[in-house]
Amino acid sequence: MEFTPITPPDVRPFWRRPGPLAAIAALALYALLISRFILVCAGGSDSSGYLNHARLLATGHVHAPERVIEGLPAAQTPDYLYTPLGFKPAPDGHGLVPTYAAGFPLLVLAAAQVVGWAHAGDVVILLHALLGVVLTYLLGRAAGLSRPGAVLGAAIIGASPLYLQ
Repeated sequence: MEFTPITPPDVRPFWRRPGPLAAIAALALYALLISRFILVCAGGSDSSGYLNHARLLATGHVHAPERVIEGLPAAQTPDYLYTPLGFKPAPDGHGLVPTYAAGFPLLVLAAAQVVGWAHAGDVVILLHALLGVVLTYLLGRAAGLSRPGAVLGAAIIGASPLYLQ
């Protein structure tokens, strides 16, 4: 009985394989490009609501006190005059409550503990963008796409103006 010799698979260390190194380099360049143009600030109802909700959670509260303009009592004004964007009057009538889900504000709160409030939103947005591209690649592979097909899908998502917005 004769056995054919089995050649071991080409097992090279991670740092000697071109595919993973190219992927890491591409993600690093993508992160650099995105970080150049990220600016998270409270400019509209969405951004204001999320960032103010994160600050509210940082204080350990779910209700924000209503702020009143001196000389203009809240009892004589419409309900929403003193309500900032992203909040609404509390159903019990005591203060204001956020109108957006707490997921993103909780991530901003966690990032603020590491990088501070000035850059917490930027870090969360950057990590979301990078993870979205990586997870799109993994989803493509799980769906049966070849490596080049999954890379193409991830590249299409990463370059989409809707995704970058």
